[in-house]
Amino acid sequence: MDITYRAFEPHLSPHSQVASLAQEASKRGLVLIVAPDERDIVAICGQLDALSVEVLRIDSGISRADRYQNFLNAMNASNQIIIGSRNAIFVPLPEGATIIVFKESSPDLYEVRSPAWNARDVAMLRKSIDTCRVILCGYVPSLDVAALIDSKRVRYLNTNTKISVKAFTPVDSSLLPGLIFRDIRTNISNGPVLFLLPRKGYANGILCAHCKNVAVCACGGRLYLSNRNADPACRICGTSTKDWKCSFCQREKKYVVSRGIERAQEEISRAFPNIPIVLSFGDVIKDHIEQKPCIVLATPGATPQVAGGYSAVVILEGLSYFSHDDLRANERASELFFEVAALVKRGGVVLLAIEDSQPIVSSLIRWNPSTIVRRELAQRAEISFPPSVNSAVMIIPTPQASPLVAGINRAISDARLASDTRVLGPTKIDSESSKVVILSSSDSRSSLTTFLHELMRRRSIAKKSDSSLRIDPYSL
Repeated sequence: MDITYRAFEPHLSPHSQVASLAQEASKRGLVLIVAPDERDIVAICGQLDALSVEVLRIDSGISRADRYQNFLNAMNASNQIIIGSRNAIFVPLPEGATIIVFKESSPDLYEVRSPAWNARDVAMLRKSIDTCRVILCGYVPSLDVAALIDSKRVRYLNTNTKISVKAFTPVDSSLLPGLIFRDIRTNISNGPVLFLLPRKGYANGILCAHCKNVAVCACGGRLYLSNRNADPACRICGTSTKDWKCSFCQREKKYVVSRGIERAQEEISRAFPNIPIVLSFGDVIKDHIEQKPCIVLATPGATPQVAGGYSAVVILEGLSYFSHDDLRANERASELFFEVAALVKRGGVVLLAIEDSQPIVSSLIRWNPSTIVRRELAQRAEISFPPSVNSAVMIIPTPQASPLVAGINRAISDARLASDTRVLGPTKIDSESSKVVILSSSDSRSSLTTFLHELMRRRSIAKKSDSSLRIDPYSL
């Protein structure tokens, strides 16, 4: 089997693990590493440099001249390691090469422009064309890969290990559950403690403290606070509101909801006085911190690395990570929980502000996401949603949406499309555009893509512009 999913171990940097994997694979031939973003590329290059391994970078983080020179060098390389972002997946490779896709579930591996390919899917196509090996890496496999693992087309490799995890049920709107304080105080003397917060900013929502009505601007947009002393501002039009009063009861006292990391800093600094606090979010991202007692507050994607690991990792507002309204919310949240929990040092503890009945808790303890992944796959299959079926998403001008849906339904009744094809929508996404979702079984994929290709061709001939088509997109 030439396609493998390698699950990362806890306590070790994922960048060091993929660097060691690439070094070992380079003994057999050329290795191409595809990473989601420049931050990951720089971190992996740093680990390869520490191993005294030469690497060729092909990404936008270097000059165009250097990038082109590295591309030419890569074409003539044999036992070389090449690393780049998603576009690097098209680098010419010799037979027997190895492609490593780092964090294969990342949305950054999906090309935003047409034809909207995915680096992981291209890698798997190249396996059959170029006879190369493919290694997919991450903490939790995407459901697309999980379906392939379930059907034995991808081999799953995981470490049999356990970590210490404690869950604390949130109380009311408190940021920190009462029972969590003792564990934090116990571990903070042993080294840095990481707090993960879901949002940046100060207050992403405001209510009236008296009647609990949502604070809104005259344009209808919700108000937010950029800092403690700032005037409420509108997220839509940007207008600041001085001397704000509730539009319903005319009272002035504000109640902060959807707290951001800067608001959380105020609460945590009061709870743990005289302890240094480091912030990492937005434009102020710390890549590394020192191994000394402190509190680190970070948002997803901005967690700093620390040599030896954190003495404790605290994930606050745990349920909010699973509460997004798109199809991939649970996948992203599970990957994030595993990725952040892996930063804890050996003997450290992961503290979750979430009910202990949540499946993610037991999965983290066993360091095995198979239960939550299989459950999600089963739920998708029950409602005939991807990856159990193929999908296509069309975004077109709203006046053209209803006739398009009627035409697709006629194609189904005329047997030009399979009878199991479903059409969802049209759904209005803004003032001008609507979305149409088409679902069909895997057996009908060829007829669906042929039909959609002809449809887009005819729309182009008729000069019906402003339309886009995505086959098996990241999310519906």
